[in-house]
Amino acid sequence: MGCGSRQHEQAPAPGRGERRQRVPARLSYSGVVVGQHTLAVMKSAFKLSVVRSVVAGSLASVFSAVALVLCGQRETGSPAATLNAVSHWCWREEALYRQGADVRHTVLGYLIHHGASVFWGALLAWALHGKPASKPAHVAVAGIATSAVACFVDFRLTPERLTPGFEHRLSRRSLAVVYGAFAAGLAVGFLLMGGRKARDRA
Repeated sequence: MGCGSRQHEQAPAPGRGERRQRVPARLSYSGVVVGQHTLAVMKSAFKLSVVRSVVAGSLASVFSAVALVLCGQRETGSPAATLNAVSHWCWREEALYRQGADVRHTVLGYLIHHGASVFWGALLAWALHGKPASKPAHVAVAGIATSAVACFVDFRLTPERLTPGFEHRLSRRSLAVVYGAFAAGLAVGFLLMGGRKARDRA
């Protein structure tokens, strides 16, 4: 009886033992929930940045391509000449003076131009990350700044082999029009995504 009562007194109460096991389990579960929420927020932010990059870059590509076609038609007599020149990345000097439209030069030239535009769209999305996209003046300034940086990089820092190419067919005035259209496309694309985000929240 004496030994049995000592053993009984030393044994932990079942209720307390269960509570000691449950508390860490709850804390661990809470940490998992917080981690999952943080991961979901990061994924959402990354997805938004990618979409903004693609939309802004694509509109900048279209806007500037239209400017290239119009300026090219006026200065070279061919609407395809300026886009053909971009394909000099692959076809070298032959592409710089190609007049007629074809897949080898015109389509490839536009694809190269589009890819570069999306890259600059990504730069704009990074620069404006976490900032309100509903202020047109702010976004317009950012678009102009991005276009100016793109122009500087294209003609001052890029090797001749990888320049846009259309500078060989256009005057400086027309180049200003092209990069102005590029800035407008970046800003419009970013504002469209900002407005869409605001509507989704509403």
